Amino acid sequence: MKNRIRMLMPAALAVLLSSCQTYQPLDFEPDKLFEDVNFDRARSLGESNILQFSDAAAAMDENNPSLAVVKKEHEGARKVADIKTPWPNPSIEFGPTFGTNLEDSASSAAQPFVALGVSIPLGPRLIRNNELNEITAIQAYNKVVVRHRDLYFRLRQAFTQYAASTRVLDTHHAVAETFAETRNSTKRLVELGSISALGLTEADLQAAEIRVVRMSLQAENESSATLLGRLMAIDTEEVQGLVPAALPKWPVIPELAQLKQLLLANNGALSEIEMEFRFSDAELRLELARQYPDLSIGVDVEDEVGESKRSIGVPLGIDLPVFDRNRQAIAAALNRREVQLLLYRSELSGLLSDLEEKYARLRLAERKVALFEQEILPAAKKNTSAGQRAMKLGSINVLRYLELVSQLRNFEIEYAKLNGERWDALISLEKLVGLPLVNLMPNELSPLKESLHKLETN
Repeated sequence: MKNRIRMLMPAALAVLLSSCQTYQPLDFEPDKLFEDVNFDRARSLGESNILQFSDAAAAMDENNPSLAVVKKEHEGARKVADIKTPWPNPSIEFGPTFGTNLEDSASSAAQPFVALGVSIPLGPRLIRNNELNEITAIQAYNKVVVRHRDLYFRLRQAFTQYAASTRVLDTHHAVAETFAETRNSTKRLVELGSISALGLTEADLQAAEIRVVRMSLQAENESSATLLGRLMAIDTEEVQGLVPAALPKWPVIPELAQLKQLLLANNGALSEIEMEFRFSDAELRLELARQYPDLSIGVDVEDEVGESKRSIGVPLGIDLPVFDRNRQAIAAALNRREVQLLLYRSELSGLLSDLEEKYARLRLAERKVALFEQEILPAAKKNTSAGQRAMKLGSINVLRYLELVSQLRNFEIEYAKLNGERWDALISLEKLVGLPLVNLMPNELSPLKESLHKLETN
């Protein structure tokens, strides 16, 4: 028996050592990371100088660091879920037993003993823990989908803002060129003595005002380019070297009742609370399963001290759930599940109010743009043309004509800004609903449930 004990100890130690994972170092070098990030941000988006939204979306999917973080978190949660919960480790006890005050005829004062034990779960605790890990992995993937959709709508907003602000700059540039021609005409009239030098001074003042306004518009354009570059993890200079593609034709906006149904099915915040409810429900099932005790089975082998006898025991043990029935953990899990249900109702109510507000804002922006297109711009252009003819005939002076030109310039810039605000209101509504309402690229974002289903089938 002693020889068996000696053989058993190194064998058990070898099994333990071979089953343990070893430490794997991971280098953390800020200078190297800085070089890598700078290199990635300096990459080109393509040979074309036109920035298509599909190219921006592809760059964001590949480069955005916050998206990479949640993808890595999901990868870890999936690895954990793929490892099924094991049974409790078996135990082994061994050593010598010493005897005292033995008779002279006793065979030995020390005898070895060995005991083996294993616990067998009687309840569904292991199954419930596997289910909780699976829910955690699905929740992590849901986080990836929701983060991607949030970044996607932020990208749409940045892209439309950049496109709209670029359009405003183009409009302002065209107006500035027209005004420069008007200023040259005014200068010639002053030289001919047809009008006083006051008209030329007024033209110079308006030209300076145009330059100041352009500086503000350029700052807004650079801010949009910076946000777009941040989402794509691309240098701002690279973005500013590209011309954003023209925005598509304005879509037909669904009615409010339809938008509410789209929000219920696709809103990311509601999806995250729903996953928290599923997780809390899985936690509750696990806590209920922990009420059931484990059955302990063992084998004891021992030689009698002072005698040449050997005893073998097969003990059975079980914890009786008389006092501790895991009531505290169950009560807490029940409350967490109920809280998630209330949070869902609260979030849904607030989102519906936000939807009504953003829908009204969008409709108001549509009416403003329509008013400019149908009434204000045509009337301003007509007045400017009439004023030019009247100035040539001498009916009005150049100052009055410059007022009309300035008015038209302001109206055109305001129209371009309002069009940008209309797109901004639409993207804000899309972000809240959780689904694109206008196609900026051929393969648009799919509904949320469909996106979540893709992982389950892959």
